[in-house]
Amino acid sequence: MSANERQTSRSWLRALGNEDLPDRIDLPEGSYRLDHVFKHDFFAATARYVGTAGQVVVKIGRQAGFCGLPLDWMGRWHANHESGALLDLADVPAVPRFVGRVGAYGFAHEYVAGHPLA
Repeated sequence: MSANERQTSRSWLRALGNEDLPDRIDLPEGSYRLDHVFKHDFFAATARYVGTAGQVVVKIGRQAGFCGLPLDWMGRWHANHESGALLDLADVPAVPRFVGRVGAYGFAHEYVAGHPLA
């Protein structure tokens, strides 16, 4: 089985189904290109994007259905909830700055360098 066939057979596990994160996004600060995918699981796809204004993290919530049930409401709720939390906590120094929404299912915040806690 090829890597593409494995991906397609497991698309129900991915927030965007058979789709990948966009290669490019446009935000109020400028355009960004996909640099590194951190994860793409059942609930969301998260990646670092790089542009002339710097680096951002983009998180796109679930859009794909599951067992015939539509779950796009979950992705919209997730993006609204996390965007709201980032905006509510904007005055807290340790919280990444909200950069903007990415469609109905996603949002971007500033990238904070670090390493996995594994």
